[in-house]
Amino acid sequence: MTVSRAGLVIALVALATPASGAPARDPDARDHGEFWAEVVSPHRDQVSAIKAQLREALAIITTDWNPEHRERVIQDATRMARHARSLDPGDLDVLYYLGALADDGGRVLEATRLLTELVQRAPRGSTRNEALLRLGKIALRQGRPAAAIAPLRQALGERGGRRSSSIAAVHLAHALDGAGRTADGIDVLRARVEAATGNWDVEDALEWLALAVIYDRDEQISLAVELVVRAQNSLTTSYAERLEAGLMLAPPVPASEIHYYRGFLYETAGFVHEARAEWQAYLRLPSAREPRRARAHLDGLDRLLAERRPGAATHRKPSQPWSQP
Repeated sequence: MTVSRAGLVIALVALATPASGAPARDPDARDHGEFWAEVVSPHRDQVSAIKAQLREALAIITTDWNPEHRERVIQDATRMARHARSLDPGDLDVLYYLGALADDGGRVLEATRLLTELVQRAPRGSTRNEALLRLGKIALRQGRPAAAIAPLRQALGERGGRRSSSIAAVHLAHALDGAGRTADGIDVLRARVEAATGNWDVEDALEWLALAVIYDRDEQISLAVELVVRAQNSLTTSYAERLEAGLMLAPPVPASEIHYYRGFLYETAGFVHEARAEWQAYLRLPSAREPRRARAHLDGLDRLLAERRPGAATHRKPSQPWSQP
């Protein structure tokens, strides 16, 4: 069976024409719309693929407890980020990833330089917000809370979401507290706690716990107790679980302060032995900020345990006002 040349042309035209009757799309239309973008960023597809891997690497680094594997991920991701920057030196996301990886890898001077450059060049938004948070936490880890105040205050003012705003507020409150401006730190958190909806989202739990800890450290015990009782009445059996989730959202900086937080959390939740272990761990730290308050907590728990021993007097009140039966 033969097909005439004219018939073949008609068949090809029919195949190339959409069923709707609209003219066939110009196969070069993509070039018309994206020509200049490709001229400016000829490697953008490759850079975009690398950035997706870098996002995944940062997520792994955050949750990886294997130091050797974590270090390998940081090294591999850093090589990818440097390659991406060689392909597109002006990409601000790549600049942030380089700074974040330097921070996670303990290269403080490099991280500070890269993140500061990012903050100076990037528009307001989530990437700039993350860079400011990291700069603030670097200063806190270095024991320079006064230097952490400015970047953390800027981070709080960025157009971030509820979660990033809560994290910035908590770190800022601790920076102010560490710089001797405890009242200012309390004001930052108290306004947010008072404005909470009562849903006890993880962000609410984070802010509540941070405020209660600052009250406790400042020996405003009655206000700390008031917060504890309010939370216990609202959360009942989910009290410890919800506060632990809040704590994991923004662990304190420096990391050793986690023992104070957990000691307070476990004690107020009624987990006496767990709380006692955390207070002891905190007191063993040479850099403990508030050893006197930690010692007072530990002494109170020891008295409580003594009261619970068989044969102890039963008419005494519990040593801690927030101890649950």
